[in-house]
Amino acid sequence: MSTSIRTLTLRTLAAWALVFFAGGCAQFRWDFWNTPAKDSLANSELTRVPIEDNPLARRRLADEARPVVVQLMFDVSRAIVPADKMVAVRKELWRHADALRLSPARAADLARNGFHIGVADARGREAVRKVLDSVGARFERKRHIVQNGVPLTLDLGGMTSGEDVFYLPANAGPVGTTFTGATRLLHVDYEVSLGARAVTTLILTWELFKESEGQSWNIQDGQPRYQKKYEGKVYNEMAATFDVPTGEAILVGPIDGIRRSWTLGGTMLTDTLTGEKWETILCIEPVLVRFATE
Repeated sequence: MSTSIRTLTLRTLAAWALVFFAGGCAQFRWDFWNTPAKDSLANSELTRVPIEDNPLARRRLADEARPVVVQLMFDVSRAIVPADKMVAVRKELWRHADALRLSPARAADLARNGFHIGVADARGREAVRKVLDSVGARFERKRHIVQNGVPLTLDLGGMTSGEDVFYLPANAGPVGTTFTGATRLLHVDYEVSLGARAVTTLILTWELFKESEGQSWNIQDGQPRYQKKYEGKVYNEMAATFDVPTGEAILVGPIDGIRRSWTLGGTMLTDTLTGEKWETILCIEPVLVRFATE
């Protein structure tokens, strides 16, 4: 092939390549400017799949519409500790509980009446357990399943002999009552708020429950009934309300089981066994279990 023929052939190929390139560029430019904008992608064929034909969407909508049943349970741990040994570790123990969940006024009321109450997370409870182990505490743990709407009632044992119990109001002198054979009860009312993190509101109320030994006639529901008379007392004025997120628990103990055993907190949370005073530390953890209905 001569030099002139090769030159002609190369020029011809270059010309055809230019034509195809220009046409392709034009086609590319047309396709680009006619591509739907991002805001209009919702109207494209890709997103116009009916929900009834999309199993993932159907399942998601069904899960969102399905009612959820919540069962509330309580894990309650009780530790009894020699009161004389608690003196050395009391500050260390309560350092792991948040006592600021209450208003200052309510916290002062509880402290004045012998109660120390705070909220602890899992790490704080583990630290508390180590402190109690170091002073020879005895432990018991129970799970309580409550019927929704019915408060949890913890029986802390009876008062074997007559005891004078003093309640200290904020702006008045001490009010003393003598109880013989009363049963110490802690009532835990609750309200559950579901969300990204469930929160259980707990209301703690103390009661010294006692009925008369003999029976007498009383009018109940419009009818005379021969029954025992209630001689105890519910301390509604000492009720404490806490918001407890999932994974946290309330710690309850006495301020001082030796020098302040005459207070309401000392009466409720201190026992005398074989001549020795023992303090009770309670850990109350709400546990939520969710069940999706069919």
